[in-house]
Amino acid sequence: MEDERDATEAERELDEELAGDIDEDDTVEREREIDDAELREFEDRLRDSEAYEVEAEVFDEPTLRALYKLVSDGHVRAVGGVVSSGKEANVVEADGREGEVALKIYRVVASSFNDMRRYLEGDPRFEGARSKKELVVEWVRREYSNLRRAAEAGVRVPEPLAHERNVLVSEFIGGGGVRAPQLREVEIENPETCYDVVVEYASRLYDEGIVHGDLSEYNLLVHEGDIVVIDMGQAVDAEHPRADELLENDCGNVARFFSSLGVDTSRDEVLKQVTR
Repeated sequence: MEDERDATEAERELDEELAGDIDEDDTVEREREIDDAELREFEDRLRDSEAYEVEAEVFDEPTLRALYKLVSDGHVRAVGGVVSSGKEANVVEADGREGEVALKIYRVVASSFNDMRRYLEGDPRFEGARSKKELVVEWVRREYSNLRRAAEAGVRVPEPLAHERNVLVSEFIGGGGVRAPQLREVEIENPETCYDVVVEYASRLYDEGIVHGDLSEYNLLVHEGDIVVIDMGQAVDAEHPRADELLENDCGNVARFFSSLGVDTSRDEVLKQVTR
């Protein structure tokens, strides 16, 4: 119980540290600072990018303002191509301060967020959100926070670098504009060792008071000999009303995948190791 209280307190402190980033009045003030002529010039430059050609509808007015701010602050230098497209967000490769970065751009207008409701319900951080835009902004802030907490717990995740409104900037896992392969896409020479790493990561998250909520071979990348856990936006606190259910689903996914590779395990066995 003491560990749970410590984890919850750590999250509260991190949320307070980041709270200023989503202050609505502050966001409005920053938007006023952006001259419309400068924004239109920025959009014209963005039109030359591969990402704009493929997913032009993603670059709506709020996203343009967010990207403009990230460029102005030096987090992004140039936008590259689309790495992946999902129902709620697109991942775009870009040039950052020290090389490639990933831009996870959540759709504000087109997104329904229906699939995300089970992660939002019961989370006090979303109780004050009055609109879908506020939900998206808070979701991005939470993903940034979850990535930081996971890294501090010793889990290999993309390093979070910055966030602005509906855009998250993080370390690019891959190279040359191509993302690293998912765990399901590679030939695993030693399934037992790989299994042990994944279970250990899930255990470290749990010890930190985090449940991934969608852990599977689709959200694990293999890069330079490491397994990298991605998509931390839906991760919930261990005290979330549906945390136990989500944890069991995660453990079931891990057991199913590695059992297919010959590892002698089960959902209950994974759950036992994660919560030991």
